[in-house]
Amino acid sequence: MENSRFFRLPTISIIFLLLWGSLLAEEKYSLENIIDLYKQNNITLKINKMEIDNAVSRKKIARAWENPFIRYTQEGINTGTQENPLKGRELQLTLEQRIPLSGRKGLQSKHAEQDINIASEEYQQIFWAGLSYIKALFYEIQSFIFTLDILEKMRLKLEELNAIIIENYKRGEASGIDTARIIMILKDIDLERYYVETSLDFKKRELLTLLDLSYEPSQIDFVEPYYHYVIKEEKKGLSQSLIENNPQIQILVNSQKREEIQLSLEKRKNIPDLTAAGGYKKEHFYDTYVFSLSLNIPIFNQRSGEIEVAKNNLRMNELQQRLITKELLGVFEREYLKHLKSKELIQLFKAQYLNQADKLENTTLAAYKGGEVNMLVLVDALQSVLKTRIEFTDLMLQNNVAIFNIEKMICREIELEKIQ
Repeated sequence: MENSRFFRLPTISIIFLLLWGSLLAEEKYSLENIIDLYKQNNITLKINKMEIDNAVSRKKIARAWENPFIRYTQEGINTGTQENPLKGRELQLTLEQRIPLSGRKGLQSKHAEQDINIASEEYQQIFWAGLSYIKALFYEIQSFIFTLDILEKMRLKLEELNAIIIENYKRGEASGIDTARIIMILKDIDLERYYVETSLDFKKRELLTLLDLSYEPSQIDFVEPYYHYVIKEEKKGLSQSLIENNPQIQILVNSQKREEIQLSLEKRKNIPDLTAAGGYKKEHFYDTYVFSLSLNIPIFNQRSGEIEVAKNNLRMNELQQRLITKELLGVFEREYLKHLKSKELIQLFKAQYLNQADKLENTTLAAYKGGEVNMLVLVDALQSVLKTRIEFTDLMLQNNVAIFNIEKMICREIELEKIQ
C-alpha cells in the first residue's frame, strides 16, 4: 500500500507539469493566420464598420419627412349674470404638415448616399493601411528572428575559437590580447542581441494588440520561413489600379459628387417648402373648417452666399484630386524603385556576396589557426561577414515593405513570386 502511494505522487506531478507545459506552449502562426485574425479581431476595423452603419442610418433620416403638427384645444365659456347665465364650450383641432418641394428630399438622399460611399472608402483606406502594416510587422519580426539566428551562430564560432586561443595561450603560442579581442567581439554580439531581442518583444506585443490577442510575446512563434517577394505584374497595371482604387482618390471623387449635389440643393432652397394646414373649430352653435397654405418667400436671402460656397468647395475638390493623384503616383514610383533596387541587390547578395562572406569566414579562420594571419585580420574579416549577413536580412525586409506599401495604395493584393 505504501509503495502504491509512493508511485502515485510522481505520476500526479508529471501530469500537472504536462498540463502546465501545454498552457505555456507557443502558438504558431503563418502570415495567412495573422491576416485572418486581423480581419476578425482588429478593433479599429470594427469601429469603422460602425461608421458605415451610421452613414446608412443618416440616409434614412435624410429621406424622412418632418412629422405633422397636431394641436387640440378646448375652452369653457361661462358668461352672463346669475339670473341669465350663458354657458358654452369651444373645441378646436388643427393639423399642419410641411411638404418639401423641388425634389430636395431626393437630393438629400443622394447626398447621404455619397456619405455612405465616403465612409466605405475610409474603411478601405484603414483596412489596407492596417493590412500592409500587419504584413510588414510580420516580416520585421521574422527579420529579428533571422538576425538572432545569425548572431547566435557567429557567437558559437567565436566561443569555439576563444577556447582554442586560450589553449594556445597556455602553451605560449598566443597572446592574451587575442583573447581580449575575441571577448570584445562577443560583447558586441551580446549587445546587438539585446537590442534585437528588445525590439522583437516590442514588435510582438504590437502585433498582439493589433490582433486583439491576450498572449505574452514569448507564447507566439511563426511557422513560415523568411521569404522575400518579387512583383510579377506590369508596372503600368499597378499605377492604373492606384488611380482607380486608391481610397484617398475615391473619397475625393465621392466628395465631388456630394458637392455637386450640395450645389443643386442650395439652388433649390430658393424654392421654399410648402406648409399645409387644416383645422376644425366648434364654437357655440357653429362648426368651422379651415384650410391654409403658406410659403416662405425668399426676398431678402436668396442664398447667393451659400451657392458661392458650394461652387468654391467643388473647385477646391477638383484641385485636391489633381494634387493627391500626383502625390500618390510619386510615392508609388518611389516604392516601386525601392522594390527594384532591393531585388537587384538581393540577387547580387545571393549570387556573390553571401558566398564570398562564407568563404572569407572559413578561409580566415583556417588561416588564423594555421598562423598565417594575425588576430586583427581575423576580427576584421568576421565583423565584415556578420555585417554582410545582417545587411541581406535588412534588404529582404525593405523589399517586402515596399511591396506592401504599394498594395496599401492600390487596395488589392499584387501577384507575387515568393522566394526563400
